[in-house]
Amino acid sequence: MNPLKKLASQTAIYGFSHIAGRMLNFLFLPLYTGVFSKSDYGVLSLLLVAVAFMNIVFTYGMETAYFRFVTKERGKNVYATAVYSLFASSLIFSCILWFFDLQIAQYFDIKNKLNFIHWFIGIIVLDTMAIIPLARLRLEGKALKYSGIKLMNVAIIIFFNLIFLLPLIPKLSHLSKYLPYEYNPEIGIGYIILANLIASGSVLLLLTPSLIKINGRFDKAVFNSMIKFGAPLLLVGMAGMINEMLDRILLKELLTGSSKIVNGQIGIYSACYKLAMIIALANTAFRQAAEPFFFKQEKENNSKNTYAKILKYYSISCLVIALLIALFLEPIANLMIHPSYHDGLRIVPILLLANILLGMYYNLSVWYKLTQKTVYGMYIAIIGAGITLGMNFLLIPTLGFYGSAIATLVCYFSMLVISYFLGKKHYPIAYPMGRITLYFIFGISLYFIESSLDFEGVLHWINKALILCTFLIAILIIERPKNSLNSA
Repeated sequence: MNPLKKLASQTAIYGFSHIAGRMLNFLFLPLYTGVFSKSDYGVLSLLLVAVAFMNIVFTYGMETAYFRFVTKERGKNVYATAVYSLFASSLIFSCILWFFDLQIAQYFDIKNKLNFIHWFIGIIVLDTMAIIPLARLRLEGKALKYSGIKLMNVAIIIFFNLIFLLPLIPKLSHLSKYLPYEYNPEIGIGYIILANLIASGSVLLLLTPSLIKINGRFDKAVFNSMIKFGAPLLLVGMAGMINEMLDRILLKELLTGSSKIVNGQIGIYSACYKLAMIIALANTAFRQAAEPFFFKQEKENNSKNTYAKILKYYSISCLVIALLIALFLEPIANLMIHPSYHDGLRIVPILLLANILLGMYYNLSVWYKLTQKTVYGMYIAIIGAGITLGMNFLLIPTLGFYGSAIATLVCYFSMLVISYFLGKKHYPIAYPMGRITLYFIFGISLYFIESSLDFEGVLHWINKALILCTFLIAILIIERPKNSLNSA
């Protein structure tokens, strides 16, 4: 099969499951923002940030190291070594977190709800133990099985969210009398955590055969090689989390006012951030299919040409999605989040653009993974983290969460530029950056043109549709995608 079409098909399959999972953020956004206070939603957002950081620590680059060494050495001990090492380290890390549960709860303003912290520790451990069996499914091309497990995870989260929060849903609350439990307001956002814990446990239960029947043993030499490869990726991941999520923590530290007011601002920022996460969904789906694909494609004669075309079509696709969301942001926001959160809508176009740049950076990062120079990825991510921290400290006191959005955009742009020029030196690929840049300028210009026009009623929406069609038609005329794909 044409490699671009193969990647597209696998991205679609992986993407469906991941988008379904991430779509929970959108499906439940009206419910969460409607029934929980902005302050409570802000606390939940902060807790999710902490979990994201811990997921990076618990896995310490082992997933990517598994892809690298199992395709390189084809040794059965690679899988066993990865699983056993993650099991041992998860036990140690979880005990440390449990020991400091009170201090963690106090920081997040939930000192009387230690069970929230314990549930989150359980989620992190369960997800960590599932990561290598799931990675093997991706490597073996078992996209349908992988997606089936992920979709089951989604279904369980949906089911228990509805069960736990049923008494809070106005049109369905009368059905709560049939539930075998009574809703406890003291738990509140904790029900969301509990639903995710149940889902994570169910996924690991399905993967248990892969964890029990392991052909191979822990190999110290393989482990040392994997750690050497993966350790920089731990710092890459941590720096990436700083770039993507630390802004919530910095908002908590740098905004002035009571805890309730500050958490409320974080809640607004987090809710509006999710409207820009459709691009992040595309990034996630793409990465799930692309990472093993890039390693396998390396052996092909025209691999660099394939990588260049992938970046171009990825950029075009995301620009179309971003322009669609930015143009029709008002009705999307009215549908998805409570009006009390709409003060943050101005950050959405900025974050859409930032997430496209991040996805392009993921594409470009192929050079340091294929050349095993992951230390460069660490350097780039650390530079990005420094930019994020510096700009947030500079901008939050005057611009609030708008400053955080600007910092995110500048950070991802800087990382993209640095990776591009380093890649040209160490693993040169003829990316069509000139054409891609022109598409960005064209799309952004169309957005500002539409924003400056003052139409009302039906003409307002017709104008937006025409702007979007103009961009699409121009791309189709220039690219002739069918011919390009057939010639790949």
